[in-house]
Amino acid sequence: MDVRCINPFVEATKRVFSMMASTRILVHHPQAVACIRTGNDSVYAVVDMRGATQDGAVVLSFSTKVAMSIGASFMGTSVTIADASEAVGELANMVVGNARKDLKGRFDSISVPRIVLGDSPLGLICELSLWLRIAFSIPAGDFFLNVAFGDRT
Repeated sequence: MDVRCINPFVEATKRVFSMMASTRILVHHPQAVACIRTGNDSVYAVVDMRGATQDGAVVLSFSTKVAMSIGASFMGTSVTIADASEAVGELANMVVGNARKDLKGRFDSISVPRIVLGDSPLGLICELSLWLRIAFSIPAGDFFLNVAFGDRT
């Protein structure tokens, strides 16, 4: 995996969540994982990317508790799960926008975030060969940035 495709998302996640969700954020060491396990009590923001030579995906994953906390901080009021999901989508969109400038044209197409709740199928979750999972800690708990890229054949 090329760090030039991963680091922009790590840096953008730190910038966006510390500024827009007004929270302290700590980044943990990445782990390689074969698949992203979905859970009933989770919120996912999924972004698909297509390029001339490779495809990729970025999935931000949150427990419902962390999503609700982030949503409340972002919106400045208590929120429902629907509000929290919308906030997660907006924040994910900002992460992608921030990362895009550092990707230097590597991808021709980057989708808007698709929000998935609970134990729903996520599409590209196991299609790409290897995922890099990076945990972020905030006062409300941990959330994860999952990134994968695969060469086009």
